[in-house]
Amino acid sequence: MLSFVFLVLSTAYLHPSQTTMPFVDTLRHALEQLRAKFKADVPPHKVGDEELTVDPALQGVEKELRIALDELKAFKNEDVNKSLHAKDLREPREILGHVDSLYHEGKFCVEGVKGIPHGQAKLADMLAEGHELLHECLERVDFYTVSEPLRPLQNKLDNVQHALESLQDKEDLHPRDLLPLRRKLAEIDAHYHEGRFESAGREGEHVIAEGQAVLAALLNKAHETLRALLLKTDYYKVDQELFSIHDRLESIKMRLEGLMRHENVTEKDLSSLRERLQHCDAEWKEGKIELESGDVPAGQAVVSRLLYETHNLMASVQNRMQG
Repeated sequence: MLSFVFLVLSTAYLHPSQTTMPFVDTLRHALEQLRAKFKADVPPHKVGDEELTVDPALQGVEKELRIALDELKAFKNEDVNKSLHAKDLREPREILGHVDSLYHEGKFCVEGVKGIPHGQAKLADMLAEGHELLHECLERVDFYTVSEPLRPLQNKLDNVQHALESLQDKEDLHPRDLLPLRRKLAEIDAHYHEGRFESAGREGEHVIAEGQAVLAALLNKAHETLRALLLKTDYYKVDQELFSIHDRLESIKMRLEGLMRHENVTEKDLSSLRERLQHCDAEWKEGKIELESGDVPAGQAVVSRLLYETHNLMASVQNRMQG
């Protein structure tokens, strides 16, 4: 088709006297056919210069983000003399927290939808804009109680907490409903090393920023909320005394699974995970965990299998890093 149009144009240029109205009609028809073919070859959400549309499966997420963005923009444009509070931002913070829980490893995932729904780039841009606006608004109301380097982690923890709280009244809660948030917490856990959160300084070195206690309290609260929600499901197959080591191993395992999907893994990525795994090993004596009372809580086999799987994952990540 394209070669035909080129031939027609060449004829018109070389022999202008032969160009008649039927010829022009033929040219117009050829161009219309070419345009129709182009549109047929391009996915509907990428035709021409039109704004990218979003897959129907993600339109609910798009609607939520638009609501959050509109509220944040309105908040940002409020009179500077007006008294504003962090509680005024609760709804957009909850929305961003919920959307965050759907965004994992660079894509939005929707339960029951196979493949990757289109519209990812558009929603990612909207989510990034939302977080940027939220950050500006929170600074205005003096929300932050930690130093600048730790604020991204504070935002993430706050979003996770809001998302967890939004599930507290959900009926028929299933462990899979909490999986994205468990992954988010596992990523944050990876920054918590030897009782403190590390952050990168200006020269790339790792510094101990102010606000450690505040962030640790937020992390503990998020884990407690998550555990309370998991207890409403059939997730736990162990006695309450083993919840702590069970959750720590699950967090380490999830983080290692994430590293298995990354191309560039460094020793630093593994050092804190290795240390946390060693602490779990120290609690596992002679093939079981024994309480101070001498009792052996139920669920030993579950924890034993989890410990074994986590060690295998650690070895796999190390081999991949070295090889």
